[in-house]
Amino acid sequence: MADPWLEALMPEWPESARHAEEVAENMAAWKPLLASFSAGVTEELLFRFGFMTLLVWLGVKMTRREAPGSFVPWMANLLTALLFSLAHLANVVELGISITLGTVLYVTLTNGVAGVVFGRLYWRHGLEAAVLAHMVADVVLKVAVPMIQAGFE
Repeated sequence: MADPWLEALMPEWPESARHAEEVAENMAAWKPLLASFSAGVTEELLFRFGFMTLLVWLGVKMTRREAPGSFVPWMANLLTALLFSLAHLANVVELGISITLGTVLYVTLTNGVAGVVFGRLYWRHGLEAAVLAHMVADVVLKVAVPMIQAGFE
């Protein structure tokens, strides 16, 4: 198991999760690389461009202001990051891992922090910045780190 925090929260992995980890370790590097690009584009379009923008628009309409100020975008960012992190729980379910407080906290905190960063980049620098940051994060976590770890084994 690559992440010691996750291992501490969940010392016993189901067989399906072990199998998924083996498949990922033996997968050609181009597959997670393409998945990283795909996730960066699709998730940022859906969550930041779609959901966060909608929440900001609704916030502006509800407050009857011409501009959103800073409170509305931050609330929209936090709500979107929460939704983004909860959507990643589907990966846990798909692997057959039990939904426990520890796994929910791990998934929501790690993905939620990333979601807040992507949301901030989106609001300050545009969709391209959020997409690029998401892609780079995924490439580092899903391609570079496993390749480095494989080199040390």
